[in-house]
Amino acid sequence: MRTIPPALSAALASDTLTLAVLTTLTRADGKIVRMAGHDRDIMIDGVTWHAAASADPGHVERPGGLAAASSGLTGALTSDAVSDADLKAGRWLGARVELAVTDWTAPDAILPVWTGTIASTIQRDGAFELELEGLEAGLDAMIGRRFMRQCDARLGDSRCGVSLQDPRYRGEATLLASHSDRSFTVTAPAGLLVERLERGSVCFSNGPLSGLRYRLASAAVTANGLTLALATPLPLPVEAGAALVLEIACDGALATCRDVFANAINHRGCPHMPGPSASFAGPQTDVSGGRP
Repeated sequence: MRTIPPALSAALASDTLTLAVLTTLTRADGKIVRMAGHDRDIMIDGVTWHAAASADPGHVERPGGLAAASSGLTGALTSDAVSDADLKAGRWLGARVELAVTDWTAPDAILPVWTGTIASTIQRDGAFELELEGLEAGLDAMIGRRFMRQCDARLGDSRCGVSLQDPRYRGEATLLASHSDRSFTVTAPAGLLVERLERGSVCFSNGPLSGLRYRLASAAVTANGLTLALATPLPLPVEAGAALVLEIACDGALATCRDVFANAINHRGCPHMPGPSASFAGPQTDVSGGRP
């Protein structure tokens, strides 16, 4: 049973509305933004929620059982707390959202109301809309390993053991020209296995997309360099001269692990697992009719 501080109990029972909603956003990289649904800043225990970056939480839909609750958050920004570029780049996706209320006339206590994460972001005319989902959504995440023929380790992680410092697997490049939000030409890193870039990744080292990684759909060597196509469009334009890092892909097959990476000993799949046809196979008729 939830315990409500006495001061807030009095405010809830009062005929005069003195409650303010406090919203705290915590990004994966540690950046924290605190917003107060009030016309001035609210400070509690030395922590300030700023009225300059206001937000309007929507109603919370809480289904029965373990289904994830959902909500919405909208607001108009009058500060640099959440920049347009960061919203478009998707830096706030997955950020933790904490909603609470306090009595703004005597902000000594906080009553937590809801906690979740940002599932998607939409921006319209200087305002932002965030689709939120409850912590119960984490129950849908896969826990443990998958029983499959392909390796379920990530290329370069501790279970894989391959060093991505090898120039055959990862290389630095410079953007030469951008053709669309999905295609651009870069310099070709020396020694990189270009034929393995399909389903690989590109990570920008500077600019508005710095630190963000995108999946590659294809890569082709041309007279001007290396032309890349992305699986999804870039949220922001990139200019010539941008630095980026290319990383090849691994399809998880034992043959790839053995022949490309010389790492068969660390293959984390079950390549000899019987397929579905073996499960339904039965006795076969002797076509010779029993005769030798």
